[in-house]
Amino acid sequence: MKKETLEKEYYKNKLTQEEIARKYGITRFTVMAYFKKYNLSPLKPYERNESQELNEDQHNLIIGTMLGDGCLQMARASKSAWLTIKHSMAQKDYVAWKYDILKNFAGCEIKYSSESYKNKVYEKCYFRTICHPIFTEYMEMFYDHGIKVVTNEIAEMLNPMVISAWYMDDGYTDGTHMAFCTNSYTEPELHRLQKVLSDKFGLVTSLWLTGYTKGNNQKQYKIAVLKRSVAIMVDIVRPYIIPSMMYKIEPLLSGASETKCEAPLSEAGEDIVQTQ
Repeated sequence: MKKETLEKEYYKNKLTQEEIARKYGITRFTVMAYFKKYNLSPLKPYERNESQELNEDQHNLIIGTMLGDGCLQMARASKSAWLTIKHSMAQKDYVAWKYDILKNFAGCEIKYSSESYKNKVYEKCYFRTICHPIFTEYMEMFYDHGIKVVTNEIAEMLNPMVISAWYMDDGYTDGTHMAFCTNSYTEPELHRLQKVLSDKFGLVTSLWLTGYTKGNNQKQYKIAVLKRSVAIMVDIVRPYIIPSMMYKIEPLLSGASETKCEAPLSEAGEDIVQTQ
């Protein structure tokens, strides 16, 4: 095979080595030998997919995941970011759901690991995407000097699927209220989210004090959807909740629990900051 032919098929037509081998009736090892002979460099994953775009579900999932447990990191070599999805083994079906949505950007199959924390071993399942400029854009959106933030732009992206992914990641119910664990965000960031939840969806929410950040003693809050808005919230997320995550809304569907949720009190006795 001529060098010009191989370069055209691989760099221009973006055929893989396996596809080139099938097209020309040779083995993959022969193609690899030609690469070595002509001193050709393999394409990086993001270069092969540089024209690829996210569909709407992928975009919504990334926004919801990043509001929750998602993590974006930068690869120094390619200067492009990748997204890591990681949850406990109890949520392996949830990881599989995310994997199916992001499959064409997945950099590996779902993997499993054990992590130790405070003398306890936790089983995890995870996958990561390929490095791609698309994920770099999300990294620039969500991080400010390495700290995850919520800008007005991000808050305005809330829609039913985004809220559902966020709730499956970081939400829970006590049977009366629904809440998002948002301890890492600042009050102004939480107010941005509250405003959109109110303006777009009519949800009445409050900030419940959960503790203080070590070092700077900054107050930590969760966003609570109050009882009067729970039915609206359930209607928003129910179409997207996967079967293994139904436990996060089932107590509200049955109406079995009337337990009143109490937020931790601060030293001054403050426990709720009403929506501004």
